[in-house]
Amino acid sequence: MTEEQALNAMLSIAEEMDADALDKLISALAEVRSKKLPAVSQTRPGMGDPSTLDTIITMEDDPSMMAIRLRDGRVRVWARSSGFGWLAFNLPMTNALLLKDWFNANLDGNSDLLSDSGGQAH
Repeated sequence: MTEEQALNAMLSIAEEMDADALDKLISALAEVRSKKLPAVSQTRPGMGDPSTLDTIITMEDDPSMMAIRLRDGRVRVWARSSGFGWLAFNLPMTNALLLKDWFNANLDGNSDLLSDSGGQAH
């Protein structure tokens, strides 16, 4: 079976699934992918970088987002993808502070995205 035939077969099956079943399939496939080599690169693909031209990037404009401070000090950032559902990233405080500093240096005004309490939604 060629890669194109496999993709067409998978899409045909996916069309028969309801949203909940498809979400479970996507989540299971993501779990399988996380264990495959080569691993997803730690480096963001560069614009015009020929070595990353075949990298698949999923883009979402204006996603809903929320962030909360966890009891252990990390920051959990939630982002909604229309294709992948809700994704959660637990950031060590050092990374959260780097993001905060970047936003403060590059954006005007205040954001209610990060808070010490229950989190603010965007």
